[in-house]
Amino acid sequence: MRETIWAINDEAIDINDFSDKLKVYVRSMFRNTSTKISFSENIKTNNQLNSLVGLNLYRICQEIINNAFKHSKATELIVNIKSENDVTIEIMDNGVGFDLDAVSKDGFGLANIKSRASEVGISLELESKLQSGVKY
Repeated sequence: MRETIWAINDEAIDINDFSDKLKVYVRSMFRNTSTKISFSENIKTNNQLNSLVGLNLYRICQEIINNAFKHSKATELIVNIKSENDVTIEIMDNGVGFDLDAVSKDGFGLANIKSRASEVGISLELESKLQSGVKY
């Protein structure tokens, strides 16, 4: 809850602040694991996200990272944040991946990600290959 209060209280969230919060979240999530965490930032424009978009984007990233933590068995997690005209965030792992057609219809994780993205107009792409990891 603490991780998202900053998004609710601000009218706009700048991408630098967003990136910093995401780094803290990832590092705390994986702090007791041997998973290698790599961050890359290419922030040419400090875009401002309105609070609703920023909160939903942060929650989407949290869910993706949580899925990687719980399910991927990854040895590496990569987060790339790019901000120029638009903001682009890539989150990849080298874990076990999954078959998109066999994903449980009872699970809420991917459905929540898609719903949040659709709600605020975020374009979302997902690639997953068995034994080759996941890329959002």
